[in-house]
Amino acid sequence: MTDLSKEIRIHHDSIDGLNEDLIQSFHTLSIGHTGCMYKMISLSDQSLIRISEIGKRVKIEIPVLFDAHFDWFQRNLDRWLKYSDHLVVNDWGTLSYLHEKGISSEVELSLGRKLAHSYFHSPWSVYIFQEEEAADTESWSELNLANNEMVEWLKESRINEIEIDPLPQLIPSIQYLRSSGFKINGFHGYPLVSMSRSCHTLRYFDEKKGNCQHLCNTAIQLGAKERWNRFEDVMEHISKPIREELGQFLVYGNIVVQNKQIEIENIEKEMDSWIFDSRFSPKIELKKYKNEVTIL
Repeated sequence: MTDLSKEIRIHHDSIDGLNEDLIQSFHTLSIGHTGCMYKMISLSDQSLIRISEIGKRVKIEIPVLFDAHFDWFQRNLDRWLKYSDHLVVNDWGTLSYLHEKGISSEVELSLGRKLAHSYFHSPWSVYIFQEEEAADTESWSELNLANNEMVEWLKESRINEIEIDPLPQLIPSIQYLRSSGFKINGFHGYPLVSMSRSCHTLRYFDEKKGNCQHLCNTAIQLGAKERWNRFEDVMEHISKPIREELGQFLVYGNIVVQNKQIEIENIEKEMDSWIFDSRFSPKIELKKYKNEVTIL
């Protein structure tokens, strides 16, 4: 791994359990959540003070918000900004609100990976494109942000960093975005597969909404045995070779990641920094003899 800037993304309740050597190996400490505001209700001033005292650059990731959440968001935003000058947004409504609010120019904004996607994020991408012409596959494989209209909107909204899953197929899109002036921060493995508006984990365990934070402290492992063919409106059995190729999926609340590493050899030089996400990935440890961070 080249000497890129490194960021560790954790849940704020886990800060006291981090090894000091591990903390020192990162340039940035990031807290918050991608898709659930209930995982942030325990983010107290005491937690924020503890995090700011570590002396690292601090980011706060704002989850996807619905209209019913905005009162909560407005009450907490100014409090968060006392301890962090960098926000990560995961939905267009929140970005529009911050733009209209005229948030201070000293606050940096990143676009979360929930908003950066392509067809290759689908575990079925090989099968989606298997009967398509090469030119069509190339056209539809671009990142959704890699066009002039989106670049203009993102710049107008003061986005300066974009978080992505650094899939090898996205190299042209990443190069385009970097040439447009954006920093690209890549998640080190375990790509995001899906994030639902409702929480199926909550429904499965029949827990009360808001009293459910413990349900996604550890992952639920799933394997794919069937897939829905939306064109034929039927469920199709997935053969064993394809199941083995897909591997396991890890479910955290309303978020699903694919339990696999991403080949980084050809794409690492396109990154400005790596994000090691301990919330939706297996345990993170520090290999002292190599002085590098490894996800186990």
